[in-house]
Amino acid sequence: MKLALMAGGLLVLALVLVVAEVVLGLAGYGPPRRLFLKRTIGNEQIYQLNRDISELFFPKWATKPPSYQWFPAKKAPGTYRILATGASSTLGDPFGPQTAFPAMLGEVLRDVAPSRQYEVINCAVIAISSLDVLLIHKEALGYSPDAILIYTGHNEAYGADGIDTPVQRSFSSRGAAKFWLWLRNVRLVRLAREALGRLSPPKSGAETEGFGMWTMRDRDVPACGEKHARMLAFFRANLVEMLSAARDQGVDVILCTLVSNVRDQSPLGSAHGCDFDPAQAAAWQAAFSRGQARMDAGDWPAAAAAWTECRDLDPEYAEVRHRLGRCLDALGDSSAAFAEYLAARDHDPVHFRACSAQNEIIREVARTWDPQGRHRLVLVDLERRLGEDFPRGAGRSFFTEHVHPYPTGHAWMGQAIARELAQSPLAPTLGPWELGRLAPPEAYVERVGMSALDLAAGLYLTDLHKLAKWPFPNCYDNDEARTHIQARIRDIAPQLDPSEMKLFQAIPTDRTGDMFDFGKRHYYLFTEYRAQRRGPEALREIMLAQRYWWPEAFIEVDLAQILIGIRRLDEAEQHIQRARTLNPQFPPIHFVAGALHHSRGEVDAARREFQAYLQAEPRGSYAAASTAALRMLSQPQR
Repeated sequence: MKLALMAGGLLVLALVLVVAEVVLGLAGYGPPRRLFLKRTIGNEQIYQLNRDISELFFPKWATKPPSYQWFPAKKAPGTYRILATGASSTLGDPFGPQTAFPAMLGEVLRDVAPSRQYEVINCAVIAISSLDVLLIHKEALGYSPDAILIYTGHNEAYGADGIDTPVQRSFSSRGAAKFWLWLRNVRLVRLAREALGRLSPPKSGAETEGFGMWTMRDRDVPACGEKHARMLAFFRANLVEMLSAARDQGVDVILCTLVSNVRDQSPLGSAHGCDFDPAQAAAWQAAFSRGQARMDAGDWPAAAAAWTECRDLDPEYAEVRHRLGRCLDALGDSSAAFAEYLAARDHDPVHFRACSAQNEIIREVARTWDPQGRHRLVLVDLERRLGEDFPRGAGRSFFTEHVHPYPTGHAWMGQAIARELAQSPLAPTLGPWELGRLAPPEAYVERVGMSALDLAAGLYLTDLHKLAKWPFPNCYDNDEARTHIQARIRDIAPQLDPSEMKLFQAIPTDRTGDMFDFGKRHYYLFTEYRAQRRGPEALREIMLAQRYWWPEAFIEVDLAQILIGIRRLDEAEQHIQRARTLNPQFPPIHFVAGALHHSRGEVDAARREFQAYLQAEPRGSYAAASTAALRMLSQPQR
């Protein structure tokens, strides 16, 4: 009887959830759960990345939308589609997805394997762990990818649903954490949580306790502890489940090891090892103080000796390993220094960078994976390749801080992935290959439209919203890192023209954050150059903005208007027709079409378009110009 009552109660609860889900869904409550949303443009259907997808992992007030990504719902013949999953490094933070390594990979493949068309779609979401990437990965398999690119692992401790977040502190079982990830996004549960949230609204500001980098304060994940071991076990299980899902769908996988700044990023935290003998504390502290003093004085041999003594007493104190590496570097032993830098990263208890054990898991999973003839798995060992190309360790010339590369670093990653693909079982699918056409990383950065202003804005974001606010007192070289970035910004500033400098100087007072957005930044520059009647510059900026956003009528209209101004009339007509396809009810189309007809001397057609605009928007932005044009067209021709 008790079992029957329990079963009946569970059945009633399930029915309530189902009914509530349907009713709330029909009422439009809650974010769309699909990774991509279908949209019809004329006779063509496209998929657009769901800009609210991060609400599946974060409260609405804390979300950061992903990039604008879209592709045709029907894949064209000869097209090779790659969907890239991951977190902020995959998304291209702090510069944006247009310079991230998935975008760079697409550009590289078009050069070196030109027989195919490529769609490389960035599905990354900032600050999510592999448990969340797993959810996105499974969803991505439903959009006809030829391959899934996986780059995940930096957020296993503190990212959404990481090992030291409230979810996994509450649910030590991976299965329970997966169930909660599903349950919390049931619409009725979301509604209840939002109602409770209104009773205790979150604090405002970037330093809100319990969110962002502040989640890592006082939440150590030491390499010798149980949490770290559980994190590795869950990470492995998440990867295996991703591969299994791809194998079931017959989708190839490009699996990457993770890279991070070990040379020029001191540990964010340090802690004595689990087996450290307290009786050695006094000797350790004496050697530590001696090492600091000798290092500050530039006495590298004496400092190295002191740090070596410290390391021998406790090899797991991360700061000691990094400082010893600095001294060995100064003494010319770069190989030994690099080993110490790696040890410092691996023993950093603020586990904000993927450690060597995680990369070994990736390699081991790839090495032992059985594709069962249903798909192919390509391991791209980026960490190994980075070590080969930067034997002293890639530092501040490659990374902005701990894990996020510069655009040139992303271009390097795109090239490294392409080189591996050229030697992989996927090579015949994409070939023939012409690796001799590979351009330098800087050429790909220029090709995707990255400007000096974009670089300066990303560096300013890093300094202002990351390094200046890191609550990590053990990060002893943070001031040095900030000084380096500020110097780079000063070096870039002379390259900016007056309009770019005006925009850059407005960033500190811009409370919207729009000027950190690549597309909005270039659209703002477009409006500035258009007002200055600088046609070529305005055209350059609007074309960059167009590449960033998904198809929009207003972009096509703006493009057509600039092309009319520089007498490229046939191209302008194509963009007007495109705008009509995107949104035939968009009134400015009539104004720009009128301008086109006027430029061609087609008076009657011009008059009809200007009148149509005034009828649709009698007080719109182009009303005065349309009225003036009609007045001029009504005058007798001489």
